Amino acid sequence: MRTRKRNVVIGVSALALLVGGFFLLQFQLNSSQDEEDPEPVSILPGESYVDYLQRLIQVKPRVEVAVIGSSVTAGMGASDQSHSWAGRTITNLQLMDPNFYKLQLTNYGVNGATIQDLINNGKMEAMVASDPDFIIMETSLLNSHRKDEPLERTNAALDTAVSMIQGAHPATIIVLTSPNPATTKTPEDLNGLGLNYQAYIQSTNTFIAQQGWSYVDTYSAMRLQFEDEGIQLEATLDDGLHPNDVGYKVWADVLWAYLTGEAPVEKEQKEE
Repeated sequence: MRTRKRNVVIGVSALALLVGGFFLLQFQLNSSQDEEDPEPVSILPGESYVDYLQRLIQVKPRVEVAVIGSSVTAGMGASDQSHSWAGRTITNLQLMDPNFYKLQLTNYGVNGATIQDLINNGKMEAMVASDPDFIIMETSLLNSHRKDEPLERTNAALDTAVSMIQGAHPATIIVLTSPNPATTKTPEDLNGLGLNYQAYIQSTNTFIAQQGWSYVDTYSAMRLQFEDEGIQLEATLDDGLHPNDVGYKVWADVLWAYLTGEAPVEKEQKEE
């Protein structure tokens, strides 16, 4: 009888320890999850993107920034990646606040790609899977024009890309930017559809505005800055198409003015 009672006591004690251990494990797992997954940080009304990133990096141990687009996003024509518009933007952030050295930049730029190509080849999906906090998407219109992509298809690809990102990560900030002006893309340079590069700029400008997306019309803003500073377009290009270090610096300056709230979302499109 005593042995049976002792066994019962031992069994009850073991069960209590097991249950207690289970709840302790659950508490530890929940605490760990709370540490790894902080509450989402939303941008405040009137807050610049740079100020938002400063707040975000205070609560997240690692902030992911992704850029995606064509060869001019990849930095072709620059003497070094640090001199591309993406590289210069990260440098500007780090010079402003040492905390931005914790920021991780991933460049998904692909030579010759349109936005539809980036969807088809898996680059867009890979970027989405990396769960970035902030995305700058270059519209890749230099290649849309070169590949005779219909304007409607160009806009539809942008819509698909933005929907992919927003569907997976609603809190992720997306800023779109047009490509640069180029001497090889004059108004007289018509593709197989009878369209010039400027038609793609104007079409996407209108479409993006209709969607209410954040957008920097780099093409127009760079041209205006060239005129203001007396810079010849030829002097900003490596090969007539891709910017050199000078061109990428102007691009980065234009983008920085927007990210810091010093410039409006769009520059008015000038007549060609």
